[in-house]
Amino acid sequence: MPLRFAEYLAIEGHENWSNLKNMARSPLHYFYGKQHQREDNTMLARGRGVHTAVLEPEKFESEYVIFPGKTRRGKEWDAFKEEHADLTILKAEERDKVWAAAEAVRRHPEARALMRSGVSEQSYKWIDAESQLPCKCRVDWVGDVLFDLKSTGDVEARKFGNIAARLMYHGQLAMYADGAGHRGKVFIVAVEAEPPHDVCVSEVPEDALFAGRELYTGLVKRVVECRASGVLSGRYPECMVLSLPRYI
Repeated sequence: MPLRFAEYLAIEGHENWSNLKNMARSPLHYFYGKQHQREDNTMLARGRGVHTAVLEPEKFESEYVIFPGKTRRGKEWDAFKEEHADLTILKAEERDKVWAAAEAVRRHPEARALMRSGVSEQSYKWIDAESQLPCKCRVDWVGDVLFDLKSTGDVEARKFGNIAARLMYHGQLAMYADGAGHRGKVFIVAVEAEPPHDVCVSEVPEDALFAGRELYTGLVKRVVECRASGVLSGRYPECMVLSLPRYI
């Protein structure tokens, strides 16, 4: 059942994708990520801005503020950041690019078609059936279809496919679909962060979702096992043979 955003943030002890994906690196990375909040940066702020401008434009003015200075350093920046600690800070040119990217998404015929019916920013919590691990997720859009909005550097099909594989988007979307109880089609709407803000809508096929489900449920199982054992190993707990590049 969908939850309000405040309720979602208040949920403790539930696994979400942002934490879970670190287990693909190692238990050491996973548990470090649980204890240390990811440091914010301009790229993340702009990505959030695109999400808000596309999915919840009415909230933009109350959640973002424009820094009038030239650089993010010095006394002016420190004072501004302290004064607006609860808001996401963008520079004017970054704000303009955020809104241009959002307009590009809304102009794209396939993206526009996906948003004809459904609701944005829906939160869910559930218990993983096999591991009994409590989980939660926040889905960008769900209705007849489910999609996740991504800001990226390049939407060219081959390049973005490599990005999606490296960042394990198929695992994320499979987890979101299961958490939302969604059995329809699943998509990724990707928009380039820099002008001219090209857009690509990609359907995530069933075989990719199957692989993603195998991925995320395997990570969930590993979390349970590591919690039970208390072993927080890195990638290579045993001695490895040095792997040199082929040109050597």
